[in-house]
Amino acid sequence: MTLDSTRDPPTVDDLDRALVSRLREDGRATNRGLARSLDVTERTVATRLRRLSDAGLVRVVAVTDMEAFGLTALAFVLIRVAGRRADAVAEDLVGLDEAIGLATVTGSEDLVAIVLCPSHARLADVLAEGIAVIDGVTSLHCELAAKVLRFDSQYGRITPQPRSGSSLLRAARSPHDDLDIEIVLALQADSRASNRSIAASLDVSEATVRARVSRLVDNGTLRIQAVCDIESFGITAFGFLGVRAEPGQVEPVGRSLLRFDELGLVARSIGRYDFIAILATTSRERALRTVQREIAGLEAVATVDFHEGSTAVKHEFTWANFGTG
Repeated sequence: MTLDSTRDPPTVDDLDRALVSRLREDGRATNRGLARSLDVTERTVATRLRRLSDAGLVRVVAVTDMEAFGLTALAFVLIRVAGRRADAVAEDLVGLDEAIGLATVTGSEDLVAIVLCPSHARLADVLAEGIAVIDGVTSLHCELAAKVLRFDSQYGRITPQPRSGSSLLRAARSPHDDLDIEIVLALQADSRASNRSIAASLDVSEATVRARVSRLVDNGTLRIQAVCDIESFGITAFGFLGVRAEPGQVEPVGRSLLRFDELGLVARSIGRYDFIAILATTSRERALRTVQREIAGLEAVATVDFHEGSTAVKHEFTWANFGTG
């Protein structure tokens, strides 16, 4: 269940962690400001940030609220495969723009895809025409996220991958105008780009870009923050949980699940489960103990299915749900 058993994670020290902590709060903080707050030189900050980025340990990203931009249909798709290797099928799925997350898993399912769409109608099309038709896919089951209770975007598996932001944003029925969308896309491509460079690329004034970015951040639509590679920061095991509550106990179970820090995403789901969640923790032993003893042992929980993660194939950092909790 390790994310990459062949990888030897580089060392992260206290200064690295302090830099990351500041960038989680403000991903567009200048090197000068970071140096002043940490009592080190600008050169030290620049060198550390370059090393963290080049090693794939940290990426500063523009995280966009999916619902604020009209992307309201979020689903977890459990996929079974036959006649082909699961990783080969996953390679065919990677290019699907609506698949913002994808992992191979062990157990009764072979893959789990996290799919984001502007409507339930589009979601149905993606399932029928984008996933079910892939060679090797024998069945799929959709868990629709009816309400997201937690969506932690501070950690992820940092690997080179295509971005789906452009097609998703332009396809959504968003209340934001074209300029907002183009600014967000520019920040998703390079979240530390200056207002001046974005303004030049869009042929508008720097003041316009500054005002638009400030408005998007202030109204909770956009966050510019550091995302850390989970394995390099001590998270080496992950998986997907499907939780059923005892009759009449859905709300108590939801509150109980939110007490587990290991659950980075928790959603009320429509399907075979009452809740779907993503667990990430420091070891396989800890993951199994959390699932089998602590979560399954909750008084109001009827059953827990755990799909252990094998390989995190795709993880888009640019989407989250800020209206949670």
